[in-house]
Amino acid sequence: MASPPVMAEQWVGSFLTEFGCRSPRDEAVCQLGSLAHLADGRIVALDRANWSIKIFSTAYALVGCHRVHNSYEPRDMCILNNNVLVICADSLIIYEIIDDEQTTVLAEWTRVALDVTGMSISTNGDEICVTGYVHPSQKRILILNVEFDEVASFDVSNLFSDSKCPIWTLPRTNTDELWVSDQFEYCVHCFAKSGGSPRWSWSSAEQPRCLVEVCNSALVAYDSGIVTQLTNGVLSHTVVNAGNRLIQGMSFNSDNYTLAISDDTGHIRVFALHNTESEDERSGISDEY
Repeated sequence: MASPPVMAEQWVGSFLTEFGCRSPRDEAVCQLGSLAHLADGRIVALDRANWSIKIFSTAYALVGCHRVHNSYEPRDMCILNNNVLVICADSLIIYEIIDDEQTTVLAEWTRVALDVTGMSISTNGDEICVTGYVHPSQKRILILNVEFDEVASFDVSNLFSDSKCPIWTLPRTNTDELWVSDQFEYCVHCFAKSGGSPRWSWSSAEQPRCLVEVCNSALVAYDSGIVTQLTNGVLSHTVVNAGNRLIQGMSFNSDNYTLAISDDTGHIRVFALHNTESEDERSGISDEY
């Protein structure tokens, strides 16, 4: 049986709204290093500067602010089954969101249990990917199942020779591919989830930061404030231009094809994504705004 045709993709973002993220509890300027969507469309942001998880309603109002209690600054987070997974240097903490105003700690894994000093975490709903280092010269990527059992672990020290660790990873949905964005080596790589050499790599003159999966493409944010589309390792075009703002986090909502982007001003902007290459344009928001 022939494989179904792959949809042609050329994503373009159009601005919808912008909102601030400051809470009365904040003691510093917001540093929104991570964004994610809950299943009902609410946005969750990790404010690294204020050590807090912030929840925003579907109308983009701040409805919850929860302190991350740890001896180390929270570095990254993702959402799994409506639970917030927060990675710190010494631990992985799982928070259950009871409602906007209540969270509880479900579990905590220490650095010894993970065998890495955590730097980033991501999930596709079926797998969890943790990056970190055993020591500064040994970097490792762990892939866990939803029960937090180790599925794969591979050393990337030779590829990432910088003393720092690759920052952002993304296990793709329904494929064996793992995307890695390395800010310090100016590269985006595609690995098999079992490890080995990269299947493809894309180098640029700018530092890549966070990335999200939209259908068959990676949308990659760069330090210059632009978001570009990579499909099969080929750079296509600029999807969003954020201007003179440093992008810190991104999250894609596949229910309505919107892209939320946080920046160094402590704000989140939301863009509608439209596929200009598809006759059946896959934007779920066109009739709502």
